[in-house]
Amino acid sequence: MRCDRGDTVLNDPTLDLLAEAALSHARAGADIVAPSDMMDGRVGAIRRKLDDNKFQHIAIFAYAAKYCSAF
Repeated sequence: MRCDRGDTVLNDPTLDLLAEAALSHARAGADIVAPSDMMDGRVGAIRRKLDDNKFQHIAIFAYAAKYCSAF
């Protein structure tokens, strides 16, 4: 997540970066992408980017919960 020097979250510019990363994964053959946070607009931005680039079949796994594991 991008921050300015005052540690303020720059949410909107981060959306573009995450969407580009998801597109890169899709182009590399991923079947699913899973952003690891749920800040405002993440899933929507990723979905639009994938759809606009003909990757409608790529699933987005929105994290509902995370667990630590001993495995």
